Amino acid sequence: MSGTKIDSETSGQKTILLIDNSPINQSIITKWLQKYYSHRFQVHAVGDAQEAIHYIQQSKVCAGNEDSGKDLDVILVQWSLPVTSGIDLTRRIRVWEVEGMIVRQLPIIGMSW
Repeated sequence: MSGTKIDSETSGQKTILLIDNSPINQSIITKWLQKYYSHRFQVHAVGDAQEAIHYIQQSKVCAGNEDSGKDLDVILVQWSLPVTSGIDLTRRIRVWEVEGMIVRQLPIIGMSW
């Protein structure tokens, strides 16, 4: 399910970056969001922090990409990711915001199971 989008062509939707290393969790969360909120959100799922960083760097929230980057409105991140944890990734994103690499504050919602 990694890298999948739901209803990506529908305008007016907010884009959620879902970061979870479990394809099963990605599927459950994505299906739940699609069932209850498909008219409001599209989901882009990735499996680790490196994929998330790559997506964020290509998004409209990064300086220089505001007009041509990928949409990104909210991040849902599993706290206990392998290699780089969701907490460390969140810290990195907040530093980028302070440094101006990210042009606006991103809502980040941590998940734990």
